[in-house]
Amino acid sequence: MKEYRLTKEGYEGLIKEREDLINNKRKEIAERLKDAKN
Repeated sequence: MKEYRLTKEGYEGLIKEREDLINNKRKEIAERLKDAKN
């Protein structure tokens, strides 16, 4: 497994992006899948 080094700012940016994907994008994708099934 490759090791990556991050600055504190880089780490915090990844955490914010992850939270956005979990909290916002997941709902959007679920709606798009629901629409696609209909």
